[in-house]
Amino acid sequence: MGYYIHSCPKMKYKEKFAPSFLLCPQNFTWWPIPECQEMLNENKFCVFDKSPKTEKQPSEDELNDLKVLLNRRLLTYSRYKTLAPEDKYREILLTLVKLVGLEKCSKNFAFIIIDPGES
Repeated sequence: MGYYIHSCPKMKYKEKFAPSFLLCPQNFTWWPIPECQEMLNENKFCVFDKSPKTEKQPSEDELNDLKVLLNRRLLTYSRYKTLAPEDKYREILLTLVKLVGLEKCSKNFAFIIIDPGES
């Protein structure tokens, strides 16, 4: 349903659709709108997930299995690393995994790398 602005009366219809969730901007976890409404009434910006953030770094094997699209060729990340030993995309890939989740990245995404040096 796109974005939601709690203080905008024209968007109130979105909270009536079930299930509807809001993303916690700190821990990137999803929360049902009814659980968030009271906090949003008090503050425009809220952290819904009060639990301490535990970041589990993916293992090297988990990263190696991710898909990479390099100049229209689909590879695993481990294969990409053999082709490009100076891996300047590792931090970006780790951020993607952190934001989206390893399971979703493994099944639904291909990390796209366009190398202008290759054609």
